[in-house]
Amino acid sequence: MFPIAAHDFPYLFPALAASNFSLPYTWSPASHDALGVFTTSTLWDWPYGLLYGLGAKIGLDFTLSIFLLGILPAFIISWFAMGKLLKSYSLSTSARLIGQSLFATNTFILMLIDGGQLSLAIAYSLIPLAIYYISARSRFILVTLTISFLDIRFLYLLVILASFHTILNLRQFKYYLITGLITGLVLVGAHSYWMLPSLFTKAPSLPTGYTRQSQVSSLSFASLTHAIFLIQPHWPKNIFGHISSPSPYFFLLPILAFLPLVVFPRNNRIFYWTGIALLSLFLVKGSQPPFPQVYPWLFSHIPGFSLFRDPVKFFTLLALSYSVLIAFSSQYLFQKNRLLPGLIVIYLLFLITPILRGQATGLFSKVRNPDSYLQLARFLESDPNPGGIVWIPSKPPLGYSSPTHPSTDALTLLNKRPFSTGVVGSYDLLNFLREASYSGQLLDIASVKYLGFAAIDPLRDSLKPQDVKYRQVFTNQLSRLPWVKSRLDFGPVTLLETKTHQNLFFVPASTSFIIGSDDIYQSDIDLTKTALVFAEEKPGILSQISQFPQSKLLLNRKRQIDVAAALISPKDFIFPAQQLNFDPDHTGWWKRETSDLISWRDFLQQKYSLDNLDFDFGGGWAVSEGNNSLTVNLNSCGGDCVVLARFMVSPQGGKIEFSGSAQKTIATTSDRAEFLWFEIGQVSSPTSITIATEGHINVVNALAVIPISLWQQFQSQADRLINYLPPPPSSTQPEISYVKHNPTSYTVNVKKLSAPATLAFSQNYDSFWRLDNKAPVPLYSFINGFSIPGSGEYIISFSPQRYVLPGLIISSLTLITFSVISFLSWKRVH
Repeated sequence: MFPIAAHDFPYLFPALAASNFSLPYTWSPASHDALGVFTTSTLWDWPYGLLYGLGAKIGLDFTLSIFLLGILPAFIISWFAMGKLLKSYSLSTSARLIGQSLFATNTFILMLIDGGQLSLAIAYSLIPLAIYYISARSRFILVTLTISFLDIRFLYLLVILASFHTILNLRQFKYYLITGLITGLVLVGAHSYWMLPSLFTKAPSLPTGYTRQSQVSSLSFASLTHAIFLIQPHWPKNIFGHISSPSPYFFLLPILAFLPLVVFPRNNRIFYWTGIALLSLFLVKGSQPPFPQVYPWLFSHIPGFSLFRDPVKFFTLLALSYSVLIAFSSQYLFQKNRLLPGLIVIYLLFLITPILRGQATGLFSKVRNPDSYLQLARFLESDPNPGGIVWIPSKPPLGYSSPTHPSTDALTLLNKRPFSTGVVGSYDLLNFLREASYSGQLLDIASVKYLGFAAIDPLRDSLKPQDVKYRQVFTNQLSRLPWVKSRLDFGPVTLLETKTHQNLFFVPASTSFIIGSDDIYQSDIDLTKTALVFAEEKPGILSQISQFPQSKLLLNRKRQIDVAAALISPKDFIFPAQQLNFDPDHTGWWKRETSDLISWRDFLQQKYSLDNLDFDFGGGWAVSEGNNSLTVNLNSCGGDCVVLARFMVSPQGGKIEFSGSAQKTIATTSDRAEFLWFEIGQVSSPTSITIATEGHINVVNALAVIPISLWQQFQSQADRLINYLPPPPSSTQPEISYVKHNPTSYTVNVKKLSAPATLAFSQNYDSFWRLDNKAPVPLYSFINGFSIPGSGEYIISFSPQRYVLPGLIISSLTLITFSVISFLSWKRVH
């Protein structure tokens, strides 16, 4: 069968599709990150993925699975659900036909399906059914439960609808309150398989940077005109960030939608749906005018609103309300002219003609270059030796991925510190593959065997001659790099094979804890033979050095005080950046965070001719340009304390004056930009400190307040660490084999290792990985490292997974109990 795929729903080849038929795993390689991700934030849709896995297990072609499990249900359910809702309003068949047609074929649902957001499309289609059953408790809970397994964010939309409904039916408030409480209990029980691991380990969180207000501004694509005309802003090409101008042909939709308010002024249902329409009009536009500041405020202050950094999802409420209101308008107009039903249907079909003419670029379009991608897939399927694939610039919809050859895209690598340090400038973010001399070694330790270059998509990519030429040049440049073994071209798709790649587990010959920046990568060090742990990446890392007797401490242009400060407990760190905004406030100070490394370096280079790769202990940078002051509250340490500060000295500095609980003035000029620790003073009862700056730019990273006696201990310990010499490494090359039980559990067998060593595990670093109940350290800032005493068999597991089975039992019991009670209730009624 001819493959179909979309950017948000890539084609799954049989081995990868079949792997979805499994228990829910809290750690799993994602389609965009072969090194794995903590999955609890998206594990709510495990039952839906299970269906695709079952389809693959029974030999169902994935294209057919997409059609049977995604596209067809979205259209059928949306038509059926809206029909049920409109029929409950006693509307005629013709009026219902119009409402159903609009709800099932508007630009929003068509773009959801075309983009491959099939679970969202089905959740969207079920919303009318939830409203229809809002007074039938068991069925309402069943529909709500189904929606939650498709996209849990849609429960937020359902809460909005139910709240408005309750306000208009206050006499039934007690019933709706009880329904809400029971629904909540059922939802919590049914989702225990992922909520229990989240409760006992780490709560689900959005990726770094997703909670910033700037995200709202950059993702508020729909203007008020888009919203009023019910036009999804990416209509019809569905290319992210490519905003279409609102078509004037849609002008009849708002007229028809708000007509019932005039002709049925005292109808509570009209009042309800008009209120929903007006609210959703305001929400859909996000931070666009008018009142652009309201949505960002809601995003920052209303619990759960951060799930909607992309306001386009509120089109669900808009499409729903428009469909109901236009059905009422049609009922009124049909009484005047019986030809209108046919004319309105023709009009609605006319509005979606761009899809019928093939202007979409996802599931409603023909996949580009299928033969090339399928030929490449057959080649990789014939390679039984494990090794990852990095797709450049991102994984195409038909890009190959499997459990043997998991895929990552180059843009995802930018989120990993060592790769981002290789970026030169900010124009071409992928130049780290070419410019960084150590990029090949990083790919080696990440177990990357292939680089895949996606073909230019004529429907989605720029076809400007200079862009096409640059792709060719970039591909040729990478193919000539010394760490590339061979090149294969499958038509416009290119595959490079690397000369070497490490296995999932490997043992470097030596281990070093680094105090200082990771510009050490630019030296001649062999990363596959030297495990690097950067102690200033996060507080508390250096305290783990005692578990690694095989390691030594290296100072990269740092001093004894920097070593001692790296031993300070995380709870004693104070990060001034946490009280600042990204733009200067009334103090003149502003901040940048850890994830802003590329733009931060570019800012320093372009404006001040400075460069710096020091770590920030995960706390960000508080920046002052010119003469400014900032007051920071200090922690109490219960006695005589020492106050320390870490800030940047540079050729563009000046001085920093500390006053308040501790007082000191320090010159911040130096011949190079670097972050250093300084003692500010000793105090008895610290309260706050004021930081005043002079000079072109001063940057404060961290403050710390600790007892003087503890500080003296850290200084003595720092001296011992600096002078410590590790024992000789193993004299023989270890042999490593492993068994993968599932993505969260491995048995590793190490032989011929006669001394303590570091076992590197090429999955993304996460503190919840365990080897003999010991947590790892971050190697190279992105993979896991465990200390092992020598040869032996070791169990490596992801600790949150142990809560999945108890949670799954609770989920199963909840669903069984709900089913039995619902059946008995139905039987009693009938």
